[in-house]
Amino acid sequence: MKKITKLIMAACLLTGVAACDTDKDVAVYGEDSGAIQVEATINTAFTRSNPGATGEQQKQFNEGDELQLSCEDGYLNYVFSGGKWSPTDNYYLRWGTEPVTYSAFYPVINGASTANFILPTNQQRLENLANADYMTCIVENATDDGSRILRLGMNRKMAKVIMTLADVSGQSKVQGVKIGSYQGYTNGEVVETTSLVSPFITVPEGGKAGQNGCSYTAIVTPGKAGTTATFVSLNYLGEDLVMPGIPELKPGKCYEFTLKVEGSVISVSEPVVSQWDSGTIQGGDAEELQLAAYYVKEQPAGNATGMDWDNAMGVDALRNLLQTSSNSTVSNANAVKLDGKKIYVAAGSYEIAKENSGVKVEYSGYSEQVEITVEGGYDPSSTGTDLTRRDVSKYTTAFVRSTSSNASATSGGMFCLGNQINITFEDCTFDGQYKQGDKGDVNGFYVAAGQSGNAVLQLKNCV
Repeated sequence: MKKITKLIMAACLLTGVAACDTDKDVAVYGEDSGAIQVEATINTAFTRSNPGATGEQQKQFNEGDELQLSCEDGYLNYVFSGGKWSPTDNYYLRWGTEPVTYSAFYPVINGASTANFILPTNQQRLENLANADYMTCIVENATDDGSRILRLGMNRKMAKVIMTLADVSGQSKVQGVKIGSYQGYTNGEVVETTSLVSPFITVPEGGKAGQNGCSYTAIVTPGKAGTTATFVSLNYLGEDLVMPGIPELKPGKCYEFTLKVEGSVISVSEPVVSQWDSGTIQGGDAEELQLAAYYVKEQPAGNATGMDWDNAMGVDALRNLLQTSSNSTVSNANAVKLDGKKIYVAAGSYEIAKENSGVKVEYSGYSEQVEITVEGGYDPSSTGTDLTRRDVSKYTTAFVRSTSSNASATSGGMFCLGNQINITFEDCTFDGQYKQGDKGDVNGFYVAAGQSGNAVLQLKNCV
């Protein structure tokens, strides 16, 4: 590749045929039709870490953000100003006749490059948090497509972790929260050593720092699980506490945990995992849930993810979780979520046969039978993950059909069980809720073996 010549504003230049063309008498970036215009995007949308913003603002670069663009012969910095990227000084590049490979990274801070990054551990201010949002990009053999734009598809290299406090008693306060992370990248690989990040703290309106609802946001270097490395450290009631075990995280994802302190033990929930730009400080739309169990109430509670009684899912979410999807990828993902899990259901009436259809549960594309246990009879006022408040003589969990539905259209059952399912119901009631004059009929279950695998149903103490 021939030498790339950087242009100096308002300077006379020699004529040449370089990879980046220099055939111009006066170099003025804003007036030069041959100047390389930079457009930096990720997942087709402008995006960066804006923890204080919501909605579309979370997807935008901020005024004054800076990235560095490099090629074989040098580098230039570009600043985001007025909705576009411009060189930071009098130098810029022009399109030439030869293909050129470019690389870029963001943010431009000490020690950063397209292969190396040292994670800032003080993220207590918004600008510090943004400076941890490391992205890189390589564009091979770039040529002008007529638009004069060099499109940089920035790849996020970091993950975002959000921890929200729950079950802090009385006026007690959690202090000094830190979140564990790998220390960054060297030569494109995650380093093996870890450090503790001081996170950005958000206090809910009317709340107090260190009490329930207070959240801690940190941008961390994702990597393999580290069983001995510290994931959370904090001080509670004057005692320094540590929770080991950094989980395996993936770049570009947001992981939202509920953080609790029980006695001298720190615990975190299974994470709600979402795309970075759909997660928020208060909680994001779950893309995938890998919970140890699911909790269900007649009315959804909290963030309705089902991670505990305080965030119990409602009947619609339960139906969607169990229901076979026409998209096999979705069904297989649900199979992974459900296999080997228990579903705890509080007392109430749950409309399973709805809109002329029962729930079809089948995982034909899954490699093995999906084993699920559904337990009813729990006190609706249960909190956390407390399973002691179960009294089947007092609390009735009933699955019913909609009295407005056409029962004969439910394929014979509230639950229609097909391939690769082994489901157990304990202490549940199945009620068609028929009145005199109703047409059609429906059973609690329709169980059949399909083309491969079997449908297995077990009922224990059910009505």
